[in-house]
Amino acid sequence: MAGNNGSDDRQNTHLTDRRGYLKLAVGGLVAGTALSSTATGSVSATTRTVDLGTEGLQAGDVIDDYLDEHLEDGTKVTVPAGEYEWRGDGLDGRYEDAALVGDGEVTFRFEGDYWNLSIFAVGGGDFTIQNVTVRGPVESEENKSRFRFDARDPDSTVRLDNFNLPDGDVGYGRAIGIYVGLDHEGTVHLTNCHVEGFPNNGLYAGPYGKSDGGGGRVLVERCLFVNNNIDGVRLGGDGDTIRDSVIVQEDVPAYVNGAKSGRGLRIRYPGDDITVENVHITCDTSKPFIVPDRAEGPSGQVSGLFIENNTESSAAVVESGTFSADNVHVTGSGDKDVTGFDSATNVFTGSEAESPATSLAELDGDDSTSGNEDGDDSTSGNEDGDDSTSGNGTEEDTEDALDQTLTVDGTSSAEKSYTFEVTGEVRAGDNINPDDTVNESSVDGTMFSSSDSYQFSGELVRFESDALDEMTVLVNGSPIDPTALGEDSSETTSRELTLTGSTREPKAYSFTVSESVTAGDNINPDDTISERSVEGVVWFSTDSYTITGELLELTVDSPDDVTVTLDGETIDPEAVGDETSTDDGTDSGDEENQLPKRLVVDGTGDPGPATYTIEVSEAMERDTELDDTEADDTVTGTGVNGTLGDDIDSYRFAGHLVSMRVTGQATVTIEEVTE
Repeated sequence: MAGNNGSDDRQNTHLTDRRGYLKLAVGGLVAGTALSSTATGSVSATTRTVDLGTEGLQAGDVIDDYLDEHLEDGTKVTVPAGEYEWRGDGLDGRYEDAALVGDGEVTFRFEGDYWNLSIFAVGGGDFTIQNVTVRGPVESEENKSRFRFDARDPDSTVRLDNFNLPDGDVGYGRAIGIYVGLDHEGTVHLTNCHVEGFPNNGLYAGPYGKSDGGGGRVLVERCLFVNNNIDGVRLGGDGDTIRDSVIVQEDVPAYVNGAKSGRGLRIRYPGDDITVENVHITCDTSKPFIVPDRAEGPSGQVSGLFIENNTESSAAVVESGTFSADNVHVTGSGDKDVTGFDSATNVFTGSEAESPATSLAELDGDDSTSGNEDGDDSTSGNEDGDDSTSGNGTEEDTEDALDQTLTVDGTSSAEKSYTFEVTGEVRAGDNINPDDTVNESSVDGTMFSSSDSYQFSGELVRFESDALDEMTVLVNGSPIDPTALGEDSSETTSRELTLTGSTREPKAYSFTVSESVTAGDNINPDDTISERSVEGVVWFSTDSYTITGELLELTVDSPDDVTVTLDGETIDPEAVGDETSTDDGTDSGDEENQLPKRLVVDGTGDPGPATYTIEVSEAMERDTELDDTEADDTVTGTGVNGTLGDDIDSYRFAGHLVSMRVTGQATVTIEEVTE
C-alpha cells in the first residue's frame, strides 16, 4: 500500500491466523502484495505533466499550495515518493481530465480537525487519484467530514486507484470515508483502496440510484473496508458492482450520538442489475449483507459471497427487490440464514463452508474462486475435480456429514404432497417416490401409504403439506410437529421500543421481553443486550430496539427525563407488567411470565432409559407447571440435554424448533400455551 507505514501490515496480514490463504482471481496484480505502489489502473487523458519535485516540493513540506497551483484541467500532477504535510486544501474543485499520481509511496499527513472535499469530474473528462494515502484521524463531532467524488457528466469517470484512508475518525463523529452523491451521473471506479475507522459509512454510495438521482454507477474492485460504522459499504445505483473485495466489521467507532451498527454490505437504493461478486465479509457487529425494505425494490445477482457471521442477524437477507445468489458460504457463531433471494444455489454453511478472506493478501492466488487448487471450473471446492456441488471433498466424506434422517410415513392410501427445507444438504434415502424432486437443500415429494426417507445435515427449518393429518414426520426416528417449524418468522410480530433522554445526564434503564430483543440503529455502545433483556443508559439521545413477544418488565431510573414509546405510542414504565395480575387482583406468579410454547417429552409406558438433545431458536426454560425433569437435565438457554425414564419432562420455549435428537423411545409434542 502506498505510504501506509504500519497499516501496510494490516493490509497484508489482518486476521490471517484464522485460516490459510484463500486463493482467488486478481487479474493484473502482483501475487503476494497487498497493494502495488505502481497501480495498474489507467490515468485520465491529460495533455501535460507537472512534477512537483521539479517545482521545489520536498519530503515534509506542506503540499496544499502546490496542489492549488498546479492541479487543473488537462494536467497530470506527479508527486515524488515521500510524506508531506496536508492541511485539507488544494483538491476541491471541478476537473476535466486531471490526475494526481504518486510516483511511488506517497503519504499526505493530515494536520487539522477535519476535511470536507467535493471533487467532481465534468465535461466528459476524467479525474484520477493514484498511489496516495491520507494519514491522521479526523475529529468530526461538530462537522461533517468526507471525500465526495461525483462524475457530473454521463461520460466522465472518477478513478481512485490505491487511494487509502486507513486512520478514520477519533470516534463519536460524523465522518464518512468516501461519499458519492445524489447528482452523480457517470462512473466512480475504486481499485486497490483501503478505508477504515469511519463512524458514518466507509463507502457511502447509491443515492444517485433514486428516482430523482443522477443515474450514475460505482464500481469497487479489490478494496478493503475495515471497522466502519453504519455500513462498511453502501450501494444502490443501476449497475453498481463490488467484486474481489473484503469487508471486516469487528469494533466500529460510534456515531456522534453514540449509535453503533456496523453492517457489512447494504444495498440501500432501488438500482437494477447490481453485482456482488467474490466479496468476503466478517461481521461481529450487525447484519453482514442486507437489502432492506426501504431499498424499494433493487435487483441484481450475488456470485461468490463468503460470510463469517458472529451476530444474531441473518447472514444474508433480501427484504426488498429481486436478487439471485450462487456460491454462498456462511461460517461463524451467529445466524447462518440466507433468505429472501429469488433463487439461492450452492449455499454452504458451517463446516462445509469456506471462511472469508480477511485481508487483501488472502485474495492473491490462482484463478479459482472456490479454493480449488487444481484450477478447474468447478465451484464446489471438490479437490477431486468432479461435478459434485457438495464443497466437501469426496462423496464418502459428504455422506458421512449427512448424519440426520427424516422419514415421512403415510397413514392413508390417498396421494399426498409435501415439501421441506434444511439449512445444510439433503439426499434421498433408500425409499422415496421416483417422482420426488430432491434439490440440494430442499425436497418436493409425493406419497401414498408408503414411507419416504432422507438423510440431511444442518437444521430442518420447514416442512409443509396439505395433508399433515395423513402422515407422520420423524426426525432421527422421533416424531415431530411440522407446524412448529419456523413459527417465529411467520407469526411473531415485532415491535419497536424507543427510549429518549431529555437531559445530558446519563439515565439508566432495563427491560425484559418474553421472546427476543435486537438493537436498532441507535443505541449506546455500553448497552448490554442478551436474548430477552437489555441494560442500558441514555443521554440526550434515543435508544431503539426491536422486540418480539410481550414487554414483561421495564425499569427507568429517571422516568421524568426519559420518554418511552412502543410502536410510536408513549407508555408509562411503571405500568409495564400490570397485566400479569389475575382478574381477582392476585399475583399470578412466575407461571404466567413463562415462555409461550410448551414442549413435552413423554416416556410413559416404556421404562427407558431415553436421552434427548433439543435446540430452539430463541429461549428455553423448565416448565414450572409440569416440572418433572430430572436433576441432571441441563437447560442451556436455547436448548436442553435430558434423560427420561417412565415419566414426562416438560419445558417452555420461544421461537421455533431448530433440531432434536432422541435415543430410545419417547414422544415429543409441542403446543401453544394459553394461560
